[in-house]
Amino acid sequence: MKAESASSYSYTVAFVDAEQGHLVTTYELELFYKDNDPANGDNSFGPILFKTFTASDFTTNSNGFRTVTVTVKAAEMTSAIGLSFVEMRAGDELYPVIII
Repeated sequence: MKAESASSYSYTVAFVDAEQGHLVTTYELELFYKDNDPANGDNSFGPILFKTFTASDFTTNSNGFRTVTVTVKAAEMTSAIGLSFVEMRAGDELYPVIII
C-alpha cells in the first residue's frame, strides 16, 4: 500500500472578487468518506473539517489576486478518517469538498 499512501495532488486557487481576493478570509476543505462495500459494514461519514487556510496563508499572484496552493495527500486523508488503505475497498469514495 506504499504507492497509495504516497499519492497526492496540488492545485492553486485564485480568489476573484471585487477586492482581488481580499474579501476572502478562509478557505476550508471538508472530507467525506462513502463506504460502498457492504461486506465490511458501513464506515461512511462526513463531513469533517480536513484543512483550513486563513488569509495569512494566501499569497498574491502576478495579476494581483490573492491565491493559496493546496496539497492533498492520500495518507493525510486516511489518517483524518481513521481508516487504513487495507480497510478501504474498490468503489469506496474519499473526497474533499471546498468551503469558502
